[in-house]
Amino acid sequence: MSASDVEERPFALRRTAAFDFIEGLNRTKEALREQGFDIATTLDASGALGGAYTILGVSDADLLRRAVEADPDAAALLPCSVAVHGDDDGIVVEAVDPTATLGGVGNEALGALAAEVRARLAAALGRIPAGGR
Repeated sequence: MSASDVEERPFALRRTAAFDFIEGLNRTKEALREQGFDIATTLDASGALGGAYTILGVSDADLLRRAVEADPDAAALLPCSVAVHGDDDGIVVEAVDPTATLGGVGNEALGALAAEVRARLAAALGRIPAGGR
């Protein structure tokens, strides 16, 4: 799998895989860690949204530092959210596109950082295998 297997949405990157929810969530976390992201928060949104649904807040200390140095208000846009939820065919993984958040504030340094983070998120999602049930 590769970043080319990741679907680009208006404000998110999307990947589907044929895993049961728990295995898909674990593989997603592993792929994010392989790209240097820390799982800063885990929110089980299953009760609120129905079905299996977890939202991860992912970050990287260096990226966070660089973002805040470029603009102290950037901390309000971090960490990046990655949602994992079940569907009829397996799981759907959606990561916020940081170029839609950090890249849209008119700060050149944040725009460059957003593109870097986007590439790493796309690489992480691309590393999630198609799976098989």
